[in-house]
Amino acid sequence: MVKWTTEQERAIYTAGRDVLVAAAAGSGKTAVLVERIIQKLVRTDNPVDIDSLLVVTFTNAAAQEMRNRVGEALEKALADNPESNHLKKQLSLLQRASISTLHSFCLDVIKQYAYVLDIDPAFRIANDMEADLMKQDVLDDLLENWYGQEGADQRSFFAVVDRFSSDRSDVDIEDLILKVYTFAMQHPQPEAWLDQLASVYEISDDWSEENLGWLEIIRREVQSELTAIRSEMNLAHQMTQLPDGPYPYAEAIDRDFAMVDEALKLSDDWNQLQTFMTESKFAALSRKKSDGSEDIKERVKKLRDGYKKRWNDMKGEWFSRNLEGHVADMQELAPVIRQLTNLVKAFKISFSKKKQESGVVDFSDLEHFCLQILIEDIAPDGSVQASSVAKQLKKQFSEVLVDEYQDTNLVQETILQLVSDEEGAGNRFMVGDVKQSIYGFRHAEPSLFLDKYKRFAKDREPGERIDLARNFRSRKEVLSGANYIFRQILDEDLGDMVYDEAAELIYGNMSYDEMPASAPDPELILIDREASDEYETDAQDGDEDYLDLEKAELEARAYADKIKTWIGQKEAKPMQVVDKATGKQRDLQFRDIVILQRGMSWAPTIVDELKKQGIPVYAELSTGYFAAIEVKILLNTLKVIDNPRQDIPLASVLRSPIVGLNEEALTQIRLADRRGTYYDALKAYMRTTSSGETLQKVERFLELFERFRLAAREGLCQIWSGKFIVKQAITTLLAVCQADASGKQISERCMTGPGVMKPQHFGPIQVP
Repeated sequence: MVKWTTEQERAIYTAGRDVLVAAAAGSGKTAVLVERIIQKLVRTDNPVDIDSLLVVTFTNAAAQEMRNRVGEALEKALADNPESNHLKKQLSLLQRASISTLHSFCLDVIKQYAYVLDIDPAFRIANDMEADLMKQDVLDDLLENWYGQEGADQRSFFAVVDRFSSDRSDVDIEDLILKVYTFAMQHPQPEAWLDQLASVYEISDDWSEENLGWLEIIRREVQSELTAIRSEMNLAHQMTQLPDGPYPYAEAIDRDFAMVDEALKLSDDWNQLQTFMTESKFAALSRKKSDGSEDIKERVKKLRDGYKKRWNDMKGEWFSRNLEGHVADMQELAPVIRQLTNLVKAFKISFSKKKQESGVVDFSDLEHFCLQILIEDIAPDGSVQASSVAKQLKKQFSEVLVDEYQDTNLVQETILQLVSDEEGAGNRFMVGDVKQSIYGFRHAEPSLFLDKYKRFAKDREPGERIDLARNFRSRKEVLSGANYIFRQILDEDLGDMVYDEAAELIYGNMSYDEMPASAPDPELILIDREASDEYETDAQDGDEDYLDLEKAELEARAYADKIKTWIGQKEAKPMQVVDKATGKQRDLQFRDIVILQRGMSWAPTIVDELKKQGIPVYAELSTGYFAAIEVKILLNTLKVIDNPRQDIPLASVLRSPIVGLNEEALTQIRLADRRGTYYDALKAYMRTTSSGETLQKVERFLELFERFRLAAREGLCQIWSGKFIVKQAITTLLAVCQADASGKQISERCMTGPGVMKPQHFGPIQVP
C-alpha cells in the first residue's frame, strides 16, 4: 500500500473547484495524477465513468503509460471486487477514454465534426518534409504574383522587400514571412494578432511615453541592467574595504554608485535618462599608492572594467538617439509592417487552400480547426462564446486533467477553457512545474501557470494551489546543489518567480540515508579555454592543440574523464549506486549514466568523441531530413539543373563528392571569368584549359548535366531523378557518410532517396 504525503492526499482527493498542483521534479506527480483518476472510478460514493474524464498529457508515450497504469489498477480493484459491474464497465470503456495529447483530442473532435468545417473527413496529417515543400511552393507562387503587381500594391511590396531582404535572393523575406506566420498561429486568433503587431508601429503624432507599450519593456530591461551593474559595484566596493584591499579605489566607486542611482531615479522619464546617459563618464581610479594586495587590486579593476563595459554597451545600444528619433522610425516603418502582415495573411490563406486541395492538415491546423468547432462567436474585446459542440463537451466531461500545464500555449489554453466548467466552481486539475518549462521555443506560455500559481494561493480565490515540493528521486546533496543554483538565478524578473522556501526542493527519500554515497557533493565543472595549461601538458609534437578543439569536443572529453572515474577505470573505485530492482548498492555501469543537453546540435560530436574514448554511447538523433548533407547536395543539383546560373548551388555541387573539386580548383575556375556568373566561369575554363584532372572532372559533370537538363525539358523528371540518385549520388556520398560522426544515420538516408524513399524513413534514425 502506497503511503501518500499530506500534500499528495490533498491533490488526490480535493474536488469541486479548479486545482493547480505545483509539482517539483521527483515529487510523484504522475503517480498522484493516476491515483486521482483511479479514486474517482473506484470510490463507492458517486463514482464516475472513465469516459467522462478528459486527461491531457504532453506526449503519446505518457498517455499510453497512464492508460496502462489505470488499467492495471482497475484489474486489481476488480480482482478484489469481482461482482462490480461498474468496474467491469470501466475496463470496457478504457480504450475509448479521452486519455491523450491535446493534438489527439483535437483530431478526434475534428473527425467527428468535420462537416462543420467543410473539410474532407478522410484528411491526413502532413509530415514535416511535405509541409515544408508545400510552404515553399506557396511562397514561390505568391512572390511571383506580388512582383507582378502594379501601382501602389507593388510599391508597398517593394518597400517590404527593400527593408528585409538582400539584392541576391528572396530567402530573407521568405524566412521572415514563415517566422511571423508561425508566431501568429500560436495565438487563438492569428489575424487579430497580426493586426495588433502592425498597430504597435502606428503611433499618433500626439504620443506620450505612457502610450508606448514597447517602451515600458525597454525601460524594465534598462532598470534590470542598472540593478545588475550596481550589484557588481557593491562587490567591488566590498573588496576595497578588505584589510589588504585597495581602499583608495573606493572614492571612484562611490561616484559610480551615485551615477547608477541617478540613472535609476531618471528611468521614469526616458528623455532625461537619455540625456544623462549620453553625458555620463566614469571617474578615474585613484593613483595613490597603497600597501594592499596586488591580486585584490587587479580583481577590483577587472570588476570595474566589466561593469563599465556593460554601462557603455547599454549606452550605445539604447541611448545613442532620443525617444523622438525612435518613434519617428516606428512611424516610418508602420506601412511596411502593415504590408508585411498582409503578406503573412495572404500566405496563410493560400497555404490553407493548398492543404485543403491536397487533403492534408498540419499540427497547428488541428488546434485551430478544433477552435473553429468549439467557438460560436468572438466578441470585440476578444472573449469567445462557446458553440453547441463545446457546451456538449462541457456536459460530457466531469473533470479536465492536464499534465505538464507549464508547457501549454494560448491556443491550447483556449481549447481547455471551452470544454471546462468556467462558469461554476471549476473542474480543471492542472499539474506542472514552471521550473521545468522547456518548450518556450514552441511558444509555450508559462505565464498561464504562474498567473494561477499566484492567484490560487489567495484565500478568496475559487481555485486551490497545492505544492508538492518533496522530492523522492534524488539524494539530499543533489537537491541542495539544485536549490543553491536556483536561488541565485530565479526571481520575478528572471524566471517569473521568487525561488523562496516555498519553492525549494525538499528531500523526501529517507532510504538514501541508509546507503550513503561515496562522493555525495555535486560538482560544477567549468571549461576555461584560456587557462589551457593542464590540458596541454600531455600533448606531443603533431598532436591536436587544446585551443583548436571544438567546444563540443572539449565538453565530451570532460564527460569522458568523469565517466571513466565513476566506472573505476582510473585509480578510484567504482561509484556505488542503488539498484531499483534490488534496493541494494552496486557498482555504477555505463547504462546508469545519462548526459542531458539543452539541444541536440552537439550530440553527434559528443557521441563520436565518447566512442573514441572507448565509452559505449547512444543518442537519438532527429536531425531534419533536409539538414542531411547528401540531401542538401541533391537539392542543389536539382536547382542547378533547373537554372545553372545559381552560383552557390553550383559551387556546392562541384565541391561535393559528385564532382570532387577542391578549393584550389574552384578558385581557378572563378579566375577564368571574374565578372560573369560561376557557370560562365565554368564554360570559360573549359574553353581556355587543355588538360588536367580538374578539366576531366568538369567535362564528365557537364556531359551528365546536359543530359539531365535535356531530360527535364522533355518532362522526364521522375525518371531521371530516380536514376540520378541511384547511379551517381549514393555511391559517391557514402564516403561522406562514413566520415561523419553520425554516419549510420546519414548512410541510411543515402540509401533511401526519392523514387525509393518510404515515409518511415523521414523520422529519426537511432544511433546505437
